Amino acid sequence: MKFLTIRQPWASLIAVGAKTIETRPFSTKYRGPLAIHAGKAQPSRDLVRMGQWLTRWDYGEGRYVLSDGLGKWGALPLGAVVAVCDLIDVVPIVQFLSQGPGHVPDPLWAPPGELGFPMVRTNHNESFATIHRSGGDLTDVTDQLPFGDFTPGRFAWLLDNVRAVVPVEMKGALGLRDLPEAVADQLRFVT
Repeated sequence: MKFLTIRQPWASLIAVGAKTIETRPFSTKYRGPLAIHAGKAQPSRDLVRMGQWLTRWDYGEGRYVLSDGLGKWGALPLGAVVAVCDLIDVVPIVQFLSQGPGHVPDPLWAPPGELGFPMVRTNHNESFATIHRSGGDLTDVTDQLPFGDFTPGRFAWLLDNVRAVVPVEMKGALGLRDLPEAVADQLRFVT
């Protein structure tokens, strides 16, 4: 199993199922189980504000806390694996001009350098985004725009089957790395 270190609150937003696309400046051929590791740094107020309906500052704790969506609040774990998911695809992010949500762009038109399907397409002002697959199938992923950098030229890592785990402390790393076996053995899923 591989792991990816992600800053808070993004790691916990993945763990609660709100964030299903991780955006990165690089691609990977890896597909399969992926542990989500929350970085050790406290999140900045600007980052947390974007996920404000799921996070808030707790003055008693002196840090940001995360809602489980049911009104229960808990501290954002730092320096720990917080979820396991499946990395099902990594697709390029491209830009297109459109009339609005639901508009299917001409599949013959492509920005320079765009090759093949699938891809995540954003319109010129990033007010909506879709995953575009061959055959014209579209999946609306506009709800993911606040959770990532959907700048054309980057890559969308599509996550599925997300399972929160009881946080397991671990040192993070840049890039996609192998999860230490000792950490994998400690992972227990939250029910």
